[in-house]
Amino acid sequence: SADAQAGTLAPLSPLELKELCRIAARGGVLGCVVLNACHTRETGEGLVEAGVESVVCWEAEVQGAAARVFAKAFYQRLAVLAARQHQRQQQEDNGPHRQPQHGHAASSARSLYVEAFKYGRLHVEAWAANNPGDESACRAYKGSEHVKPPKPRNK
Repeated sequence: SADAQAGTLAPLSPLELKELCRIAARGGVLGCVVLNACHTRETGEGLVEAGVESVVCWEAEVQGAAARVFAKAFYQRLAVLAARQHQRQQQEDNGPHRQPQHGHAASSARSLYVEAFKYGRLHVEAWAANNPGDESACRAYKGSEHVKPPKPRNK
């Protein structure tokens, strides 16, 4: 695009984002996308169709404060879980006569995303309980979704 050639920022259309994620997911470098904005479920479903294994999105309105609470809790929990997983893997790989196993890495990563997502939701729920007059926070919590990959179809 002209913006890219000029070196300026330009928003991606949902179709451009889907194509970018399709390329990254095919290369095995993209396991989770977080769309921390209002009404992103449709885009999230498109990203799952493009091959992204885990997408976190919002089905409804989300207040900025609730989105920040979710993001902070999600990424903090993800960092803690990833560090624990890395430490366990190092211990297993360094054990006597042990061959490193990498086959379950993708399912293990998905479980980290799901647990971090649940942790983030709990924090938004607690935040909403402390802001009872804020209906948008409650709707945002109830509307948050973790879009799971579609089940493989039998051909």
